[in-house]
Amino acid sequence: MTEYEIEEETEKKGRLVQAKVIDKKFIEGDPGNPLMGDTGSPDKHLITLYVHEKMRIIDVKSDVFNQIDVGNEIKAYEYKERITIEQEKRKSGWD
Repeated sequence: MTEYEIEEETEKKGRLVQAKVIDKKFIEGDPGNPLMGDTGSPDKHLITLYVHEKMRIIDVKSDVFNQIDVGNEIKAYEYKERITIEQEKRKSGWD
């Protein structure tokens, strides 16, 4: 496998990294006005992660938001332009 192929494969799967939670923010959604066709916007559960000297903000499910505290270190998958975390509690995820 060439270096380019390895890089492409890593970009597809993401690279497993340790991320530190440095902030949490809940933003209440807007119910909108269904009679006017405005569906509003959903609640946002944002966490700010610090990974490789960069801060990344991601929106997570409410149950995940409630499980995480500022200062926790969690596993994340880093891609070239984004970062994700496992949203399901699995042996390989939060434990």
